[in-house]
Amino acid sequence: MKESVMEASQNDRIVNRNAEFLSAYVENHLVLFNSVKAEYYDLDPIAADIWEKLSVPQTMSALLDYLVATYEGDRETIGVDMKVFLDNMQARSMIRIEML
Repeated sequence: MKESVMEASQNDRIVNRNAEFLSAYVENHLVLFNSVKAEYYDLDPIAADIWEKLSVPQTMSALLDYLVATYEGDRETIGVDMKVFLDNMQARSMIRIEML
């Protein structure tokens, strides 16, 4: 059976931005810059919305609740997409996902 994205273990996690990343809007696009590695990323509108929401640390469940209330789609699909996106951001050291 496929494991649900938001199992109890996921609900206990909090997502924090990496302070090494600076952000600014350039021509209506949010751009992130890693001042340590001199790398930059141009975020699409939903990714930018997630980044802005993470200006304050969020639990995984609170972030999912926000995305479900804001965007069209069922909770499971949005949850899977969110998890993939956050894993991708974590792999690039843009965020930290930690236990509460």
